[in-house]
Amino acid sequence: MRPDSLPKTTSGKLRRGECRQRWASGSLRSSALSGQHRAAPEVPADAAGTEYVLRLLQTEVAALLQSPGPDDVPVDQPLRDLGLDSLGLMDLAKRIEDRTGARVPPASVDDGTTLRAMATSVVRWFALAPSEPGEAAGRSTGDVPFSAGQTAALQRGQWTWWSRAVMLDVHRRLTPEQLRRATAALVARHEALRLRFRRVDGGFAQRYGDVEGSFAVESVTVHESDDLLPLLNEQHRRLSLESGPVMRLLLVETGSEQRLFITVNHLVMDGVTLGILVDELDRLCRGEERGEPLGLPQSSASFEAFTRRMSDFARGEATTDLDFWREQLAVPPPAAYDSRVQPGILLKDLAYADQYLRPDETRALRNMRIGGPDGPRAPIATTLLAALLRTAQRQWKCGRLVIELASSGRQTAVHGLDLSRTAGNVQCAFPLAFEDSIAQSPGETVTAVAERLTRVPSAGMSFDALKYLNDDPAVQNHIRSAPAPTLWFNFQGEAPTRSGSGLFSLRESPLGDMGDPEAGVRQSPLYLECNIAGGTTRIRWKYSPRHLNWSGAEIDEWTTTFRDELTGMAR
Repeated sequence: MRPDSLPKTTSGKLRRGECRQRWASGSLRSSALSGQHRAAPEVPADAAGTEYVLRLLQTEVAALLQSPGPDDVPVDQPLRDLGLDSLGLMDLAKRIEDRTGARVPPASVDDGTTLRAMATSVVRWFALAPSEPGEAAGRSTGDVPFSAGQTAALQRGQWTWWSRAVMLDVHRRLTPEQLRRATAALVARHEALRLRFRRVDGGFAQRYGDVEGSFAVESVTVHESDDLLPLLNEQHRRLSLESGPVMRLLLVETGSEQRLFITVNHLVMDGVTLGILVDELDRLCRGEERGEPLGLPQSSASFEAFTRRMSDFARGEATTDLDFWREQLAVPPPAAYDSRVQPGILLKDLAYADQYLRPDETRALRNMRIGGPDGPRAPIATTLLAALLRTAQRQWKCGRLVIELASSGRQTAVHGLDLSRTAGNVQCAFPLAFEDSIAQSPGETVTAVAERLTRVPSAGMSFDALKYLNDDPAVQNHIRSAPAPTLWFNFQGEAPTRSGSGLFSLRESPLGDMGDPEAGVRQSPLYLECNIAGGTTRIRWKYSPRHLNWSGAEIDEWTTTFRDELTGMAR
């Protein structure tokens, strides 16, 4: 396959509709193209095509890791040694699909895969996405099992007023009608966006509703910036889990500019889902601009397939991990907080502090090595976690410490499902005990943390499965009676600043009141959330002074120590 043999846009992306037409007419034939996910014939991949794709992959990984250029990305080294974690692999697969149209199933890529092997896969398994709209076959008409993340939220009273939101700049003008048609196709593709909830016998149940009642699109003209925030608060409060909509989109006109505000109840989506929805909304709007039929392929597993699989997992394989979790929960909490004797944390209890690492500081952290200067690169999430561990053990003057770690829940190796394009609340969390780092150098702590993470069974997903989905009271009571970790770490990965075709870009602005102040939160009294956008690492501390018995200045000590630890690692 010659690099110039496929029809592309001026930006270098494939014209999928034209590819499909030429394939159907017989004018486009190659051993590298296949309309089905199946093993390729035993024919060597076209060398020119493979080298072309390999160079493209080097370019994308260089951008992802903020390397100086593609020549600095080795092609025969395992991806794990380049510093890519599971979220990084998902991001890379998305970049490949955006740039080439090739679908890279998560099951075919792991952290031991090399870029050269991935390039060969892209050339040999080129998936042409069907464009026919419509809902997934075999849609359930009964109740849908809850995920662990949904169950945890409902138990804390996160009912109707609790959402995730984003504000976007719009770079090609949209009309409300265009947006409404694209959103209808989006909701038709993702059944989790059609969920309805009801109270049943002191508990809750969920099942699907219709497409049109699941979302709302409105437009408004705003002349003063102060006028916008009350409108955003209203959008959050008008979400309804019982009757719909569960997603609202507000197209904001501000003179010559347009913005798009999206809010979705968090019971039907997690943080990864928000990025999926923005990307696919871009695809749908772009398709309408070209006159293509509106629709998205069923390219990954359904949310219901995930919840049913995890319900079975919780009652079966997850129980083999119970002893491991008992060991983690046996570590006593630091003196700062004990969940067994202190009241639960409410949203209104939380205070916030923000930190930022410049792109050059972020790049320096990506060069941290595991096991010494000649070892593989550590994922930046591992480095941030190691810095947090060192900070906490020095501030609390404690030895072993348990930290609650957030996970995307999308690791294919655990449940066997491709969730890379699945909308829904599939996230999970698990506690992990770390040894005392006081006598360690920063590099030794990074190595110890990296090794500790490799020994977590079932990618940590069995903990929440046992805690929230297992129906054995003895199992649930043992887990819930143990002290909850005082510290929580959540690395949310790389946040793209622009959508696939450039229709949307992230806008930093207030998003309104997204939660009920009286509702409980699923977090420790000290919580660190990190993500990377535009090369900048964004760090947000969420903490409850009341539960930590802090008077005010303590958070400044923590943020200063944390930055000092990161600076020491970047040297």
